[in-house]
Amino acid sequence: MTELNNIPKGIIKVDNPDHPFAYDGPDTLLSDQKGLLAIFTIRDNEQKNPNKLFTRLTNALIAYPPYTKMLLLYDHKNDMPNAVSQFGKYYFSDFIEVKDIRKAKSIIRDKKDEKKINDIKNIQKKIFTIQSQVQRDNLDYIKRTDFKKEIIRDIPNLKNKAKYFDRINQKYVSSRANIYEYENQFFGLKRLSNSVSDLVELQPFYEFAINSEFSVDNGVPYHKDITRKVLNLNDIPKIKFDPLKPTRIASLFGWYLVNSNNFQQIENRISKYKK
Repeated sequence: MTELNNIPKGIIKVDNPDHPFAYDGPDTLLSDQKGLLAIFTIRDNEQKNPNKLFTRLTNALIAYPPYTKMLLLYDHKNDMPNAVSQFGKYYFSDFIEVKDIRKAKSIIRDKKDEKKINDIKNIQKKIFTIQSQVQRDNLDYIKRTDFKKEIIRDIPNLKNKAKYFDRINQKYVSSRANIYEYENQFFGLKRLSNSVSDLVELQPFYEFAINSEFSVDNGVPYHKDITRKVLNLNDIPKIKFDPLKPTRIASLFGWYLVNSNNFQQIENRISKYKK
């Protein structure tokens, strides 16, 4: 990550910020009493796959306060991927260079358009209303279910890998994770391990929801109808310092958790949810 120096006096800097509703957010936050800057840099894997950068940014647009300015920090020494230079203007408030950090106070003062802030507020309200409903359901299910670790095997009904439209490359892409489509419903299957963070292991399921259900235009994360999604797991997902975070974010993106090899039981987890 690019080291940020020349930060004006009175500006608070937080590297690698943790947000309760972001699986992986901006690289740095800069703030004062007047506003908030979320700064992104292009990581190595995002150089190769810019869509990773855009999904990370979309999650931040959903999670962070609507007045937050999303900035892409770039280095002239490194080439910016064509997709980022072409589509980045639809996602980010602005592109900046390291030398611009000394002007952080004036960047904060130059506030976002009020209409854009209100648009984001309205979309966030809709998304978090759904999140609270799904999370309540998931926590109730976890409370009354004895998760069996031997669960998760192939289910005959699930043969067709789920697809989403890749707006960057203008084509349909099959999910790399075990996500299947059946009768306009999505079924995810994941065997959590002890060697990798559950938040990292579930990231492809969060990303699938972002890629299939959100589009960003002029910095606003527009949202389609929530699809019916169920995620079959061999264990309750958790992380050390914030045990509920993986479930909280799964709920944010409309995933109902289940622990079963019975297809009818799995489908019943979402049958009550109507579009």
